[in-house]
Formats: sequence, structure tokens, C-alpha cells
Amino acid sequence: MPGGEPVWLDNCEDMDLDYLFGFVEAYIFAPPDMKRPFLLYRTSKNTLIFPTGEFVGVYYSKELKYAKTIGYQVTPLCGYIFQKMDPCSPFKDFVTMLSIERIKAKKKGNESQTYVYKLLMNSLYERFGINPQTSLIEIYNYQIYLKLIQTYGFVDADKLNDSYYIVNYKTSTERNPDIEWKPPKIAAVQLAVEITACVRIYMYPYISREDCHYIDIDSILIIGRLLDEVIFSTKLGKLKLEYASYDTIYTAKNYCLFKEGHVYVIKHKGLTKELVTLDWLVIPCLRKEKVMKSKKSGKSLLQRKEGR
Repeated sequence: MPGGEPVWLDNCEDMDLDYLFGFVEAYIFAPPDMKRPFLLYRTSKNTLIFPTGEFVGVYYSKELKYAKTIGYQVTPLCGYIFQKMDPCSPFKDFVTMLSIERIKAKKKGNESQTYVYKLLMNSLYERFGINPQTSLIEIYNYQIYLKLIQTYGFVDADKLNDSYYIVNYKTSTERNPDIEWKPPKIAAVQLAVEITACVRIYMYPYISREDCHYIDIDSILIIGRLLDEVIFSTKLGKLKLEYASYDTIYTAKNYCLFKEGHVYVIKHKGLTKELVTLDWLVIPCLRKEKVMKSKKSGKSLLQRKEGR
């Protein structure tokens, strides 16, 4: 993992990528015939895409090195170079201990304790990548209130009395001058970025399979089979076989597994999950199918309904 004080390097075009360790802005060429590109790119509209062709982006050096092995052309331009930590991960003992305790709790049937251990394991690295832009609601006197309403981070305020105001504002906005920059006290974004980058590298061989139909951060839905050595439900870094031999319907953050018309499990992201049924998932799919058919016939759905 990246550690130490970062060093800025400019004019890296002639440098060997193998000797760069850190976060590098690079010119990328992705083969146009690549069916499932690996490197992501954030557009000017803040949308993540996986493009082919030419583009420039900032990536973790391990991602760029891996991209080269699957056909990308990479030219480093500049970046922040870090030292390699020794030991390589500061989290090994902590996460290993939590994993052992989680397995013990699961064997005892203690679901709540199992869930707590899972949260501690999964959310640790996210804390290091916390957004420096923070919303604050505080009570200030009139003088400070006047200063805050002139800043880029000001949102709104309510008058409590003649002397005090309750003010809602954001710290560390992009337009704040450096003197007003207030990053989180416990943050190391390089660690959070390193972990998510390595997850993308780890998952890509599965994601790029032609029989892979749905993915999440750490999971896949495939038609085929995986080798037995990569499946181990209680070992860190291995995959767990959740379900097998079911028909599926899936959309973003939602999926339903069923067999012979009977629902086996429904997973839904959001507060309305208690209202989600098989019909709720099937109807949008049928609507999409009708629209596609109507486009092929050259008639709109409205025209088809009027003709019935």
C-alpha cells in the first residue's frame, strides 16, 4: 500500500511505468474492439463510463500496469509517487481478527454480532476515503454569520435572536481558498483508492467473462461455473457461492432468483424492499420488451393499442 510523503513528478512520458508507484495521470489508448473495457473514466457530466479509444485520466499505478497486460497502451504524464509500506498492509491483523470473530459468531447463530463484524471489516477503508467536503450546522454570532454568508460553502441560515444565527454551510468546497481548506483529521485517501483499485483488478477476470451478466462491487452473476479453488465461503479473498441453478431477473442493485415460477430470493436496494415482488420486477422487463418489438414493427405502442 502507498505510504510516506508523496512526491510530485512531472514530464513522465519517457519513464517506465514499472518504476512508478502511486497515482498517475496518463494518456490511454483502449483497443476499439475490447468488449468489456477495464479502465473507467468520469465525464464532464460526472458520469462513469468504460470507454475505448483515446482518453486521459488519473489512475493508480497498479491499474495501469494491469491494463497494459490486457491490451491497453499507456503513456504516463505526471503524478504523485508514494513509498511502498512495510509491512504491505496496516490492516492485516485487524481484518484477520475480525474475520475470525465473525466466523465464530456465525457458527453460534448470532446474526447481529455477525453483522457488526461485517460492518467493521467493510467500512474501515471507507473512513480513510471520507469526502473532505462536510456539511456543518452550527450556531454563530452575527459577525461570524456575516463572514460565512460570503463564502462559497454557505447554504442557508435562520435567525435565532438579534445576536445569534443557526448556519448551514459546507467546508472544503472546490472554490474555497487554500487557507480555508479543512480536510478530515483522520483520512488517507490513497489507502481507500488503493483498495478499490485492487478490487477492480481482482474482479476483472470474472467481469470480462462472456457469461457474466451482472456485477456488483464484490459479486458476480454468471451462467457457467468457477474453479473449485476460488470458492471458499470462510476464507478472505475467496468467493462464496450464494445461489445456484436459478432463473433470474436483475436491474441495477435489484435482482430476483426464482425456479418454476416460485420466488426464492429477492434483493432490493432501498427503503421500499418490503414492497418488492416478482411482478414488480417482471412488469418493467415486459414493458421494455414491448417497446423493442414496437420499434421493430415501426409502430409506437400508442398506435398498436389504438389498432386493437
